[in-house]
Amino acid sequence: IGLGIPAEPLFRSRDRFPQGKTALHPQWIVEVADMLVWLVKERKMRILVATHSQYLVRALKTASLSELESGQLRYYLARAVKDDSGDEKYEYDPIGDDISPIFRVFNAALDKISFYER
Repeated sequence: IGLGIPAEPLFRSRDRFPQGKTALHPQWIVEVADMLVWLVKERKMRILVATHSQYLVRALKTASLSELESGQLRYYLARAVKDDSGDEKYEYDPIGDDISPIFRVFNAALDKISFYER
C-alpha cells in the first residue's frame, strides 16, 4: 500500500522492505492506520506498507477516505517472479483503489483451510 507515493512508484522488483514481525490487536491496527494517514497528510511523508493484515488494509482504506486527497493512497499486489538466474524477486502490480484483489489473496488461505475441513 503506497501512501503519498506518486503514480509511478519509486521502487523496483529488487528493492527490499523491512516488515514488522509482531502482531497487533485490531484496535491498535486502527491507531497505526490513523497515524500513517496523519503522517502523509500533515508531514507530507511517503510511506510504503507491506502487510498480511486484512485489518490494516481496511483501516488504511477507511481512514484515508476522509483525510487524504484522491490518488494519495495506492494499492499494489506483490507477485513473486523468478529472474534469469532463478532467484525469486517481487514485482508490484498497481491495482488502483479497489482492495478486492488483496482480499482474494487473503482468502486463498481460508480456502485451503476449508479444503482440509471437508
